Amino acid sequence: METETKEPVFLLYKTLIAAIPDVVFQTDVDGSWVFLNNSWTRTMGYSIAESLGEPFYCFLHPDDLEGSLNLFEQLITGVVQDYTQEIRCIKKSGAQCWIKIFAVLAKDASGNITGSHGTLQEISEHKAQELELKVLRSSFVSLGSHQFRTPLDIMRCCIELSAMHIAKNGVDAAYLMNHIHTVINEIDQLNSLIEKVLTLGQMNAKIFACNMESVDLIPLIQKVLNDLELIQIDKRKVNFVVSGLKREITVDSSLITHALNNLVSNALKYSVGKPSPNVELLFADKYFQVIITDFGIGIPFDSQQQIATAFYRADNVRAIKGTGLGMFIAKRVVLLHKGELAFTSVEGEGAVFTIQIAY
Repeated sequence: METETKEPVFLLYKTLIAAIPDVVFQTDVDGSWVFLNNSWTRTMGYSIAESLGEPFYCFLHPDDLEGSLNLFEQLITGVVQDYTQEIRCIKKSGAQCWIKIFAVLAKDASGNITGSHGTLQEISEHKAQELELKVLRSSFVSLGSHQFRTPLDIMRCCIELSAMHIAKNGVDAAYLMNHIHTVINEIDQLNSLIEKVLTLGQMNAKIFACNMESVDLIPLIQKVLNDLELIQIDKRKVNFVVSGLKREITVDSSLITHALNNLVSNALKYSVGKPSPNVELLFADKYFQVIITDFGIGIPFDSQQQIATAFYRADNVRAIKGTGLGMFIAKRVVLLHKGELAFTSVEGEGAVFTIQIAY
């Protein structure tokens, strides 16, 4: 009767262990697998049959081998009762993956050490995000050391020169206004930079959400263009045309404004001395497009794959002020609207950026 009671329980536990998404394992004292659930095959690609009896360290990345063996030795010798470790493993396909190990010392009924048991959890996506965050932090430090300091240095210089001029020559309205305009422009640059960095922080913290509302895109785009035209030293105007059957669309007006401002601002900034950019709003049957065309310096072919990476700037724009955040944020905004942001460009001839979002 006792056997009849235990057997269903055993089968229940066996079914549960087989269904667990994490790998459940057991090793002997030498580190060879003696049990693996079905998640092992789903995670690593190896069958259970070809893996049992093999040492766990045969599946590790060579650079993580020594550290993992040291921890396992401490466990098997009783120095520690359990440990957690993040290591790289090599799948059957040859691909590298990150695995989080939780291992516990295993003993028999008499207290003799028999090996280890625990779980393996793939965390490759988490590690990739962690690496991306480290790169962003590093890039932000590099950006901050120059982009934040430069406007402040320029403003300080203008104020000091103005003070010296007043002390020596008295008030000269034209001279002072020139420096005041410079200070205002640098403050605008600094505010724009801070806004982009804060937006980037919100996006990476995943606290960004679309506040969707019915919007008339024509006046929204016209305001973006008017605001940008006001600050163009060369007084250029953007050519704006509308085609297709006008309709209201549902978007987050603030985010779309932000994305358009970044893209049109870039079109103006990187085409100084060239014909004015064109912006076309196209209403199609199932989607709308905003097509931004400039005739400026273009994007080098080797840089086109990275152009939407945060803080990345192509070699041909190093001498032009910028953060490397505009395109990155614009693409994120469009993706939040389940749309696409595409571009074509030839270095020296200009670029065409196309936002497409379904109704």
